[in-house]
Amino acid sequence: MFFQRPGSIQNNIFFSFALLLILLGIILFISINLLAGASLEKQVRHSEQADLKQAAVFTQSLTDEMVNLAQSIAGSKAIESALKNSNRYYAVINFQKSLEDFLLISSGLNASITVIDAKGRFYSNWQTDGQTYKNIAVSLKKYTEYRQLEQGLINSCWLPVSPSFIPFSGSENWITYAQSLIDRKNNYKKTGILMVSIPVSRLQPIIGKISQWEGRTCWIEHSDGSVIAHSGSRGTGPEKNRSGRQIVLTEQMLIPDWKIISRIPYKSFMGEVIFIRRIIFFCLAVSLGLAFLLSYYIAQQLSLPIQRLITTMNQIKENDFSARVETNSQNELGDLSRTFNLMIDTIQVLQSQREAEETRRHQAELVQKDLELKVLRSQINPHFLFNSLNSIKCLAIINKTDHVANMIASLGVLLENTLKRADEPSTVGEELSILDHYFRLQKIRFGSSLTLRIFREDIEDNYPLPRLILTTIVENSIIHGGKEETENLSISIEMTRNGNVFQIKFQDNGKGFGSSFNPRAVLDYSAMPNTPHGTGLKNIQSRIHHIYGKDWGITMNNGRQGGACVIIQLPFQEGPYENCINS
Repeated sequence: MFFQRPGSIQNNIFFSFALLLILLGIILFISINLLAGASLEKQVRHSEQADLKQAAVFTQSLTDEMVNLAQSIAGSKAIESALKNSNRYYAVINFQKSLEDFLLISSGLNASITVIDAKGRFYSNWQTDGQTYKNIAVSLKKYTEYRQLEQGLINSCWLPVSPSFIPFSGSENWITYAQSLIDRKNNYKKTGILMVSIPVSRLQPIIGKISQWEGRTCWIEHSDGSVIAHSGSRGTGPEKNRSGRQIVLTEQMLIPDWKIISRIPYKSFMGEVIFIRRIIFFCLAVSLGLAFLLSYYIAQQLSLPIQRLITTMNQIKENDFSARVETNSQNELGDLSRTFNLMIDTIQVLQSQREAEETRRHQAELVQKDLELKVLRSQINPHFLFNSLNSIKCLAIINKTDHVANMIASLGVLLENTLKRADEPSTVGEELSILDHYFRLQKIRFGSSLTLRIFREDIEDNYPLPRLILTTIVENSIIHGGKEETENLSISIEMTRNGNVFQIKFQDNGKGFGSSFNPRAVLDYSAMPNTPHGTGLKNIQSRIHHIYGKDWGITMNNGRQGGACVIIQLPFQEGPYENCINS
């Protein structure tokens, strides 16, 4: 199924990936839109600014022609001579004849040339009635620059004049360049004002041809804020306060002090951004669809191994240890599944070992109980045995048979120590005392043919020693080492200390162990556990290993001059017997 139970790993992974991809898509969509809008706006600004610079160059070139024409007329001697004529009729005729020299230039500019002399008389290349001239004079007075020009405060200025300035112009505005006329021969006396005017329609093609954006408006603005020319229809001006976001660019001109302004609404070029946005939205939708499929695939790859693992764990919970997780993947989840399978195998092995151990422990408990029963049978009423021996000892003393009394006393000591547990504490002094009682009993039997010599070097009586090890080895020497009862048997015990090693060496002059002697068969229970010989030595070796560890114990070999040699090595540690066991 596509969706699992609520809160499942697959659902969490899928929705996490989906949410992440949606957020990334939204961020990408917004970022690309912003970048596309900013990039396009930058491109529009750069292109429009370049067009404004070109328009400024063309406008500057046109105004330069007007200035050059005005300066040429002002420097003409014919014009100066015509203006000096006191007869107005001849003055006008001479003025118009003088303008014929500049006809080519003025017609190329479609320029109107007007002169107002110092007496207020009008001269122009067009004719009208006197009242019109008076109206023109009144209208010129409205301009501050013109009044400054009349007062001689400035030498030239630019005037945006109304259609009433030139009667035949209809409703069209004009641009006028005005400059003072000077009589150079008469101390540069001001003789009048020269004005060169051209229609605004000469500038409209310049600023109109760069209007490539829909809704764009471009105009030339005077320094006083008045509009000189604009890219709209004739007789209309730019709408400066149009609503909506827009780009406004300005190109300043030096002479005259004008500036060209362009206003472009954002909606005029955002159509391209909208087209780009649609392409991005389509690509983003396709990418999100593919991303959703990829998210589902990834969620499946991550959740299916975990679901198999959970199913197997439930089977193990029901004690079905044969269940295993099936996996072929080589990623971390595959490693997890294989590790889980290995853990189940280990649990099965440990469970089998535990069952086997419990079986062995149960069998050992049965054997232990059987041994305890045998020991109990062998120790039936030892108190009664001691009382009987004491009674015999008292009777021997009364009858003055001292050797019998000594024999019974030694036998009682041996029986008492034999019945004690082998792990009960003992010392060198106690063990030598037990060995003395045992040897007295053996002397009664063997007499002078049996001798025992004991050597001690720096070995105190209170040094701890496992119980009955001295007596057991001497007993083995007497039983197995003697040749005939009539032959002498000499046994020596040498106790020495070498550093931290306590060594007890037993040497006799008996038969020895023979050429086919195998020490492992005598000392190791596991090698020949059912052999009837060497039980005492096996017991001693086992107790030494139990108390001190397997680095210590018994070594056996034939003596160099015959007989048997048994060496016991123990760690030398002073203190009570219990401390030796603990360490």
